[in-house]
Amino acid sequence: MRRRLAPIILLLILAVCTLCAQSRSERDAENRAAGQKLFTRHCAECHGPAGQGTDHAPSLRQFVRYAAPHTLHTFIKNGNLRAGMPSWSRLPDQRLWQLVAYLQSLEPDRPNSDF
Repeated sequence: MRRRLAPIILLLILAVCTLCAQSRSERDAENRAAGQKLFTRHCAECHGPAGQGTDHAPSLRQFVRYAAPHTLHTFIKNGNLRAGMPSWSRLPDQRLWQLVAYLQSLEPDRPNSDF
């Protein structure tokens, strides 16, 4: 009896793991979409609509690609007033993490080429 149940239990475990992975993927996409809305509302004026930088603030595309998520979270939360980056500590942590998720989804800047 145990030998017959083992494959069934294994299949159930795999099914649950698959559902969890799909659910997480959907949550990640939702977090990125929410982060994009927050970025558009709070950050795009200075950093450009896609984080490419403006005359007011640098491009974020290269920096966020290599920064640890916790580092980004802390930087957004605390800001750097000397460099002109405001603190966003009034945003709840969930919103800050959504911004981090969106920023890390940005493609890095591409070098200009004349080819």
